[in-house]
Amino acid sequence: MSRIKFKAAVSGLIIFSILFSTNLPLITFAQVADPVVELPGSVAPDLGAPATPPPGKNAPTDPAQVNVVLKPRNDAAFQALAEAVSDPDSPRYQKPMTGAEYRQNYQPDASSISTVKGYFTGQGMTLTYESPSELVMTFKTTLGQRDKAFGTTTEYRTNAQGDSGLINTAPLLLPASVAKNVSGILGFDELHQARVNSVSVKPGAGGSVISRDSVSGVTPAQLRAAYNFPSAYTGAGTKVGIVLWTAPDLNNTNLWKSDNGISGSVTIVDVASTNPQPNSGDLEAHMDIQLVLTAAPATAVRFYVAGSSTFDALGVALQKAVDDNVNAINGSWGNCETNISDSTKASYTTIFQNGAAKGIPFFFSSGDNGVFECNSGGVSQVGFSQFPASDPLVTSVGGTSLDHSGSTWLNETAWSCNSSNDTTCLVSNGGSSTGGKTVSYARPAYQSNITPPTEPKFTNGSANTRLQPDISMNGDPNSGELIYINGCSVSSGTCPQGGGTSASSPLLAGLAALAAQQKGFSPGSSNKFIYRNFPGTWGFDVTSGYNGVTSKPGWDYTTGLGSIKNVTGFLNAFTQPAPFLTASSPVIVEIAGNGNGQVDPGETIGLQIPLTNSGDLAANGVSATLALTGGSATLTGNNSAYPNIAVNGSATNSSYFTFSTSYTLACASVLSFRLTVSYNSGLSYVYTFSLTVGAPVAGTAQTISNSTALPIPDNNALGVTSTITVPSNFTLADVNVTVNVTHTFDSDLILELTGPDNATSVLLASHRGGSGDNYSGTIFDSQAATPISAGTAPFNGSYQPEQSLNAYNNMASGGAWKLNVADTSAADTGTLNSWSVSLKPLTYSCVTYNPVPVLTNISPTSAPMGAAAFTLTLNGSNFVNGAVVRWNGSNRMTTFVNSTQLTAQIPASDLTTFGNYAVTVFNPAPGGGLSGSLPFSVVNPVPVISGVSAPNGTFAGGDNFVLTVNGSKFVRGATVLWQNSPRPTTFVSSSQLTALVSSRDISASGTYAVAVQNPAPGGGTSNAGSLSLVNTTPVISNTIPASVPVNTAFVLTINGSFFVTSPNPTTVLWNGSPHAATYLNNHQLTISLSASDTASTGNKTITVTNPTPGGGSATLSFPVAAGCVPLVVTQTSDGPSSTCGYLRYALAQASMTSPKGAVSLAYTSGQTLTLTTSLSVPVGVSINGFCTASGPGVTIAGTGTGDVVSLNGSSSLYGLFIKGFGGPVVAQFQAFSGGTSANKMACSKISKS
Repeated sequence: MSRIKFKAAVSGLIIFSILFSTNLPLITFAQVADPVVELPGSVAPDLGAPATPPPGKNAPTDPAQVNVVLKPRNDAAFQALAEAVSDPDSPRYQKPMTGAEYRQNYQPDASSISTVKGYFTGQGMTLTYESPSELVMTFKTTLGQRDKAFGTTTEYRTNAQGDSGLINTAPLLLPASVAKNVSGILGFDELHQARVNSVSVKPGAGGSVISRDSVSGVTPAQLRAAYNFPSAYTGAGTKVGIVLWTAPDLNNTNLWKSDNGISGSVTIVDVASTNPQPNSGDLEAHMDIQLVLTAAPATAVRFYVAGSSTFDALGVALQKAVDDNVNAINGSWGNCETNISDSTKASYTTIFQNGAAKGIPFFFSSGDNGVFECNSGGVSQVGFSQFPASDPLVTSVGGTSLDHSGSTWLNETAWSCNSSNDTTCLVSNGGSSTGGKTVSYARPAYQSNITPPTEPKFTNGSANTRLQPDISMNGDPNSGELIYINGCSVSSGTCPQGGGTSASSPLLAGLAALAAQQKGFSPGSSNKFIYRNFPGTWGFDVTSGYNGVTSKPGWDYTTGLGSIKNVTGFLNAFTQPAPFLTASSPVIVEIAGNGNGQVDPGETIGLQIPLTNSGDLAANGVSATLALTGGSATLTGNNSAYPNIAVNGSATNSSYFTFSTSYTLACASVLSFRLTVSYNSGLSYVYTFSLTVGAPVAGTAQTISNSTALPIPDNNALGVTSTITVPSNFTLADVNVTVNVTHTFDSDLILELTGPDNATSVLLASHRGGSGDNYSGTIFDSQAATPISAGTAPFNGSYQPEQSLNAYNNMASGGAWKLNVADTSAADTGTLNSWSVSLKPLTYSCVTYNPVPVLTNISPTSAPMGAAAFTLTLNGSNFVNGAVVRWNGSNRMTTFVNSTQLTAQIPASDLTTFGNYAVTVFNPAPGGGLSGSLPFSVVNPVPVISGVSAPNGTFAGGDNFVLTVNGSKFVRGATVLWQNSPRPTTFVSSSQLTALVSSRDISASGTYAVAVQNPAPGGGTSNAGSLSLVNTTPVISNTIPASVPVNTAFVLTINGSFFVTSPNPTTVLWNGSPHAATYLNNHQLTISLSASDTASTGNKTITVTNPTPGGGSATLSFPVAAGCVPLVVTQTSDGPSSTCGYLRYALAQASMTSPKGAVSLAYTSGQTLTLTTSLSVPVGVSINGFCTASGPGVTIAGTGTGDVVSLNGSSSLYGLFIKGFGGPVVAQFQAFSGGTSANKMACSKISKS
């Protein structure tokens, strides 16, 4: 059976409080964990002096009220939106916030509203008003309850301006859980009240207006015509809000409307429900209405009557006008900015944000005291500003003096002081347009290009703050309209002529109504538009006048920028149709990448950036340029055109914007970009965005717990707050919360988590579980399958919270996380036993898109064939971990050193064959690829000789022989070197070569150097080998001549074999006597013999001896015959003189005349020998010593074939030698008879005959 819970009705909270002598916020025991904090700027700078309070302003039980202005949700974004709607550079320009957008993104959430209501109603206050926007709540209370709730003291005081009222003299305090939801508090400061900025002069008798400085008053029609208001636009269908604390008498207004043909309506809105009575004589109320309707004759004026002139009441009225969605709001009142607390200013800023985001412009008069606004009757304070005109979300309106001729604009000067006496600048003495610097507001962006004039008179030393006024219109009462009050009219002649900046401000509010009519909606403030485009064709730079300082060209402190003298031109420019482009998040296209849709290291990325035209005119000639403003990437394509974009249409770039990232780029790097879009010949839009390298992923969770048990107070909306302080600060990707609560009847409970920014709150559970008990290990996880609303107590397991915890994603983790558990119903109690927060950091995961490697060089570049395994070093760029070296296309074991170096193991098996091998590097996918190749040369090795051998019987002085060389690493083309000279070589195998060694190579005994040389590439010369040869016994075959006549001196040629030369040459003995031998070759020696050597006939011995090692001797017998037969050789024709070439020439001449030359030889006895032979004259043949003169000699040898010698009728010549030299020539021949040698020798000297 389910449990039924009965709750008792209670009229209030049962609480325990501790009261001190000073007031503190009423704190229950449950609030101990919720510290009390001070509201910033809650004490006004000017507190005045104590004064005697009147009745109703003293006792703790006297009635009071307080207005609480709540913070919008996403406060910073709300402020940005408020500015963007009026910013021509923003995509939200003239695109006001919708109601749905407000509720979804900015309206205070239910938890915040509940917390604020719960606290103040818990302090005994009564909620009497709650704005539709939920931004303003009004609570009725008593002075005593109010002071206790805020822990402050309120006193009645008076100030130098003559104002009196209640004001808090101590800071306002609230529990932190409440304060975080509050923008500001209105209601404590009654001392500083608003003043109107109006002044008037009386007309002359009969209703004529007075004149001063040739300036005269105007009628509504004249004012519209002078400023060229458009006739086509009257404000029909628009609403203008006027906020004031006194109510007009509409009888006056209706009479004025009737006299001037004005059709617009006026509705009085009683904001405070005080039933205000019409004040027929109030100049300000009636002038505000008249000037609005002068500008917009058909608009509907909504006149919001605040309960008083306090900024508290006026703020509520402003919010009411905003909630009514009027098209413009005017306030012709204010007070010195330095008198107003920051809390009040913050409250007003929130209200202005709300209106500005809706496109509602605010116009406030700048003031009527020249540059002396913040004075109490004097002029010592110079250059200060009036609030609320000082707020940047407001248009601060100054005053001019309009010089006109009927409906024609002639000139404008600043609304000036009555004289050079500065006291006449004060409103009490005539007044003048107020200008100055603020002290509380930074200079807004729309004034960033303004250089204000230096005014030495100023005592306000603020720098870079908001300047005012912004713009001015007619405000001099001497050129003002007649204001219908107290039943007066033009005909009565009693109407005052009104002016002041209270006249110029509503005129611009009416102008804004025309803009709304022309545009069809409220387009927002024109501040930035005016500052950007002034003067255009519509503005006038006021350069004359004095309000304590003089007017100057450009912006000045008298009229700001100047005036709008051509309203039609201004409206056309401000409301003209225009395209408005905004960019959407870029679409990533991986031109060269891993395909995961993210930017990763090493990729080439294309971006498509869609543009949307939310304007009211087509965008033409659209182009864009992309710039990298932060991070490391290389833009490779930064320009693109776009198609024309129709209204409400979209388009993307015609060609990709492209960039590439290095494969070494760190994961989670941020790349920042700026896209500048140009369109419609002069319009531009800038879109900034960033891309994070890698895919976002949630890291490992860090869980931190608080196990301190806290009791949950019963029936207390504040509940109990437990804190977990997270020391580490990182960006969040996911947040989960686990709670353990013991409590009966779970539906009493609200669980809410507040992040470390002390602003972002997420409702975990609200009144769930019905009558069930406890939260036992309940995990709140936005990714859970089951929502908490579908769960049942005790909620074991994981549940989706009421609001998403994703609100904390991308926030910083560090700081105080707070869990608040509140019991909002009576009778059941419980305990927050423990809770924990699980925080996952935002990390990024990258999949590097590997580059194509670049191979620059390798080391070594070659190795000899047959070499051992080795380590190859490769240098280049874009190497990645995982890269592999390839040898002729096959992978080799690779070591990654860094992005510019790899090493690879090359086995000996890769070096067995001569040739070039392609070395490459391959980077793996994703991306990657193969590098270019470099050649590695397997080259010829250096050969090695192990042995050298020759055939048996090889001796020094022998014949050619084949040398055998054994060893290793011989290659085809290898050459055997004999004594360092190459010899014809035959490749047998890699271990054997043979070479032909000639007889000349072994002409002497000894050890001969043998080497092998392998050719390039590589190759080289082997180690040294050798072959030792010894002498053997020489062999004599024959001699030339075989014999000689006695007493013959001649050169003996010895033919044979195994003759050797130096250093230990073969020696010759002639008949036992040593003779110097000339070594001709291994088969031939010569010795020179003198006549004495042949002085006797007979056989002589020739002995040839080879020295050791080896060696031996050979002997031959040489016959010396009897003497020669003298012959006379007669030449057949004359020749040159008898020189070394003489005979040669004679014989040569004979050969030219006939193939056979004839030479006559005659014995001295008269016998004649005729020789017929073939002749040849080889040039340069040595005569072997027979000729001592220079020049070549001649040897003519007859072989016997075809040679005929007639000697005594016998023809038996087998050999003929004719030797010529300078001087006589000896012709020797030997005749044989019957094939046997006959020792017959004819000798003679050849002579000329």
